[in-house]
Amino acid sequence: MKTPFLLSLCWLILAAMVPALSAATIAERRDQAEKAMANGNWNDALKIYREILILPEHAGEPLADDLNKAVSCVQQLNKLEQWDAVVEETVKAHPQDWKLLRAAAALYSQTQPWGTIISGEFQRGQHQGGKRVSSEDRDRVRSLQLFEQAMKSVEAADEKPEMKAVFFQQFANSLSSREGWELQALTDLTKLPDYEENQYGYSRRGWGRGGYGMPSDRGAPVDEKGEPVYHKTSEAWAAAKSDGESFRWLLSRVAKK
Repeated sequence: MKTPFLLSLCWLILAAMVPALSAATIAERRDQAEKAMANGNWNDALKIYREILILPEHAGEPLADDLNKAVSCVQQLNKLEQWDAVVEETVKAHPQDWKLLRAAAALYSQTQPWGTIISGEFQRGQHQGGKRVSSEDRDRVRSLQLFEQAMKSVEAADEKPEMKAVFFQQFANSLSSREGWELQALTDLTKLPDYEENQYGYSRRGWGRGGYGMPSDRGAPVDEKGEPVYHKTSEAWAAAKSDGESFRWLLSRVAKK
């Protein structure tokens, strides 16, 4: 009669040990990856990071930090064709971890915004052959999608108000990182725009609007009467009719935290 009880007790003890063992394994593997990075063995470090990034028990700031280090390895190896896979595999494994999603969103706003279409697939960075394209608009939308995905978890997260305020400010900064007149349009976050063919690979913003690295000369937006356009604060995120209204709504969330 005691055997079933003892077996149940053993299972409970083992179940309680699994998270601790997994956490220890992640820490040990991270130490190995960091040592590999310190020795310049970027490929070995990247392999380890890709293993632990998708573990379900990995979470929060440590997870976000490990993603940033994995991307750093990709850049050191000059293998930008792996950049998107590293980021998206991690996002897929942790679709509700807002700190990870925020880190991924930031990475999309910082990465090299061009690449090459080879055999129908986009490979970030410069490659021989294929069709050179810009991914600037697509990367921007993907970044905003990830911020929006993270926002759903932030609201319910047991975090200090100051931490949530920082998130909404970061989201607002990312959304408004355009020229003023562009905020009159509403970015469609339900789908990703296509890559744009570009002989030189550089973004349209770089060359076509005000010269490379320079803003255009369009100035501040005005209405048909020549009066400045002032964006209203929408009642809800989904109710915004322009990026300007979305921006004002995000700032209102900062003020409430």
